Amino acid sequence: MPKQFIGNFIIVIILFLASSTGWCSFSTDISRIGTSARPMGMGQAFTALADEPSAIQLNPAGLAQLRSFRISSMHTSLLGAIDYLSLDTAIPIFNGTLGLGAIQGSLPGIPITELDKNNRPVITSEVTYTESLYLIAYAFPLNNSLDLGISGKVFQKDVPSIASAQGYNADVGLLYRLNKPWRFGLVQKNALAS
Repeated sequence: MPKQFIGNFIIVIILFLASSTGWCSFSTDISRIGTSARPMGMGQAFTALADEPSAIQLNPAGLAQLRSFRISSMHTSLLGAIDYLSLDTAIPIFNGTLGLGAIQGSLPGIPITELDKNNRPVITSEVTYTESLYLIAYAFPLNNSLDLGISGKVFQKDVPSIASAQGYNADVGLLYRLNKPWRFGLVQKNALAS
């Protein structure tokens, strides 16, 4: 019994260390907020279902199920201050489905201050912080029950006249349909080393 426990413990540790999340992940992914009401209502447990355009952000393999042009969007104001917009589309093309997506969050009215002659802060201007994510994906069936999807992502963060940054990454997903009620999904988010 102890040998089996130790073996299982070692496997869990190896899998954890091999994952891309690790212990020190400081970068944010704006898509974690949510992209559509349905996946959000399911607690983002959408990896195995992924049957709408928002699949581009949750499991790109799900796009292969879409056989007609589809579009979805979501807009909200987070905490009454942050404008958040998500737009996803699926376009059947060749033997699969092309997906295009975008998410943008912005926080306007951030004060920029300087010290006056009495060393007190004075607001000199205001800026808007903007974070964006742009995606392109392609998904296709490998056979009657297994789909593969790959998405490329461009992250952008910007505070005009102060700082901006850009990064790239990719997601890879599989979707397996065993029979009508049983489906399994697997996704490697942000698969490229950063």
